[in-house]
Amino acid sequence: MNSFLKSKWLIALFVIVCALTINVKLQGQSKFLLPVAGNCEMCKDNIETAALSTAGVMKAEYFLSTGLLRIEVQDEIFRAIDLGNNLSEIGYDNQIDMADQEEYNQLAVCCQYRSFDVYDESLYGIWVDHLSEVVDKFPTEPVVVPEIPLSPFIQGTIYGQIDAQNQEPLIGATINYVGRDLAATTDLEGKFELGRLSDVTDIVVSYVGFGTDTISVDSVEVIEHILGMGELMDEVVISYREGTTTISHLKPIQTHIVSEEELCKAACCSLSESFETSPSIDVSFTDALTGTRQIQMLGLAGKYVQITRELIPDVRSLSVAQGLVLTPGPWISSIQLSKGVGSVVNGFESMTGQINLELRKPEVKERFYLNLYGNQAGRYEGNLFLRQKIGKKLSTAIILHADERQRRIDNNGDGFLENSLPRGFIGINRWKYQGDNGLQAQLGVKYSTLSSIAGEVEFQPEITDNSSNYWGVDKKLEKLELWSKVGMVFNESKNNSIGLQLGYLDHDADNQYGTKGYSSTHESIYANLIYQTNLITPENSVKVGLSYLRDDITEQLTQNVFETYDDTYSRFEETPGAFLEYTWQPGEKLTAVAGARLDHHNQYGYIFTPRLHFRWARSENSVFRLIGGKGWRTASPLAENPGIFASNRFIHIRGNDESDTPYGLQREQSWNFGGNLTQTLPFRRKATLSLDYYYTVFDNQILADFESNLQGFIIVNNQLRTSSGHSAQAQFDVELFKNFDVRLAYRYNDNKAFYGTELLTTPYNPYHKAFVNLAYETQSKWYFDLTVNWRSSQRLPDTTWLGDGFDIDGNAPSYYLANAQIRKFLTDDFEMYLGCENILNYTQDDPIIDADNPFSRNFDASYVYAPIFGRNVYAGLRYKLPYN
Repeated sequence: MNSFLKSKWLIALFVIVCALTINVKLQGQSKFLLPVAGNCEMCKDNIETAALSTAGVMKAEYFLSTGLLRIEVQDEIFRAIDLGNNLSEIGYDNQIDMADQEEYNQLAVCCQYRSFDVYDESLYGIWVDHLSEVVDKFPTEPVVVPEIPLSPFIQGTIYGQIDAQNQEPLIGATINYVGRDLAATTDLEGKFELGRLSDVTDIVVSYVGFGTDTISVDSVEVIEHILGMGELMDEVVISYREGTTTISHLKPIQTHIVSEEELCKAACCSLSESFETSPSIDVSFTDALTGTRQIQMLGLAGKYVQITRELIPDVRSLSVAQGLVLTPGPWISSIQLSKGVGSVVNGFESMTGQINLELRKPEVKERFYLNLYGNQAGRYEGNLFLRQKIGKKLSTAIILHADERQRRIDNNGDGFLENSLPRGFIGINRWKYQGDNGLQAQLGVKYSTLSSIAGEVEFQPEITDNSSNYWGVDKKLEKLELWSKVGMVFNESKNNSIGLQLGYLDHDADNQYGTKGYSSTHESIYANLIYQTNLITPENSVKVGLSYLRDDITEQLTQNVFETYDDTYSRFEETPGAFLEYTWQPGEKLTAVAGARLDHHNQYGYIFTPRLHFRWARSENSVFRLIGGKGWRTASPLAENPGIFASNRFIHIRGNDESDTPYGLQREQSWNFGGNLTQTLPFRRKATLSLDYYYTVFDNQILADFESNLQGFIIVNNQLRTSSGHSAQAQFDVELFKNFDVRLAYRYNDNKAFYGTELLTTPYNPYHKAFVNLAYETQSKWYFDLTVNWRSSQRLPDTTWLGDGFDIDGNAPSYYLANAQIRKFLTDDFEMYLGCENILNYTQDDPIIDADNPFSRNFDASYVYAPIFGRNVYAGLRYKLPYN
């Protein structure tokens, strides 16, 4: 494995692959139109899939409104007769070839176009007349279809963009002519029919919570339009520009949808670095040695945020800190970020919010994607995505990542590395099957291996004498993950469906931190069965299901302080559960979701978890939400607090030795209540103001206490009393002028907990944070981004026990952080980027206490409130190949 991970060879391989694919892309290309018989959305999918499976076809888009298939091809490979045969073999007549009756009969009823009058009266005769013109090479000019009299009715379907990957039909959307009273509304499937006017050619589409779009219907009979997206078809003109981060107006839970384009505004090398342009998430370092980053939401640690990968638990338990680096940013197609307790369908661990990651899919978007990155600190990364469709129903994708940093840097001269030296490889192979009759299935496997060293500059763990003479960190991690999702839609009109989610995890880690050793193993099994249906009417729907979570964990802690101490913590947890979630939506303005779970933990017993979400759209520009509910989890204090290993202090878990609960501690449990107002403002261009407030109160919280015992101990125990936190945020997004976006935000956090018997503000948690993000895009595809953060003073743990000369100030100073990036698209598929992190070069002075004596009792590298590494310049490239 080590030889495979050598970055020089890997980067060389990436460059070769990139050069080859660029060479292919630059070959001769042409664009054509081909008449193809089609009748519905299923036809559209079938026709596009068949076209893309034809050698030489790079892009394909089928327009139901005109019956035309638009394709882009590579001249040296493409043969028109192959395309015609591929279409006719699945039952679709086209200008090149007619389908046999036997093949036609295999089409679904809704796809059998020969039974529809529009087919017989219009395009059918045109295709028959052109059969004699079949040639091996497609004609160089687009096919001209004779003008056909327009229908007296305009028909269409209106969808809403729920997130970056999914759309849903909008029920009750309004369609009316500009300046006229004639109007229509969409039905339960989002469909409408509107009589044509001879003197008015523009219609207006609107829906509460979305922008209002104007569409020209001068020569259009069938419209398929997505509110919240850009241009859908050539025949439709839409005055809307999609934001890179949006706030969903439809979801009852306040949800920020972060698109792939937003992630490209920063280096975004790992999940922990993917929130640089999001004011809702804070990112900080756990210590001055390892470079491990942790996130915060509502001013509370990231361990209280449920992180899922396509709604299957991902970063949890022993992976809370280290697992953030195992999801590379370039793998992510979108992120859905919500504050407060989440849906009971997804589990009981969401306490302050939920982050759902959507990875690149095997069935959509580009077939080839390459990302290369390097920075002045000697960090090099490569990401490769390949996907392939296998027939009409099956698709697969391979995603690879490798990274390395071997440059040793000590700019502040304290004798310690300012960045760890990691080396890692991550790979995924995923499959998706889209069958008939509503059946879908997914299967994925992910393997990760990561090693890193940190500590004194001279530390080399492979040399025995060196390791004992220098304080260092040597970390190794290996992880295998499997997951599967199977779903079936029984009756789409009645919202009847069933789904099964399965997950498996095998985690093995071995770490050495100076005088401490920490190793862990974790085997986990997850299952979630969900059934969904309407109750009598579509306004009432319900989800019910069963879940099962099993964790088998062993942790070994070795501490050489006064003498050698070995502690082993083993726990076996089984938590079967049942849940019910009822949704009431009497109209487009009101949604209420009430959910509850009942879980049985083999050591904690029965636990009831209620949650409630409420949404009220008082107008199409204003949405108000309320949220409340309970969450709980089992703490893993050693894995969740890597900063406790960055010193020579003795770690003591103060649990009940007679209890069989994990570590002898009780579960962490909290209640969260909050509200949000999202208001679209009457600016010349779209502007949105979001105001929210959340209150979290813990019945029990487990903290690593660095300060109540001043004798060189770190105490981990249950809180003696209730702890709580307040978080309020205002965010304003506006397109100030064309293609210039401004995002302003301010957040206030006030979180307190008991350290010993004293109620104190949580350390490393600034009361105030201000945020500015500016983004500008030119017509020539230059992109400029600037992000500035200001963090107010924050409390630091008490260090009076260190004595004179080592005691540090109890409050950290306020400071600014600024990052910027420039991107340029050289072609539609190839871009390069150049950026700078920490432009102002702000760093924390003397981040390590008593760095000259790393084996003394005073040595501590955990008091980190600001960056350790200064200004950092990086560069990279992205290359996409949409289709073969």
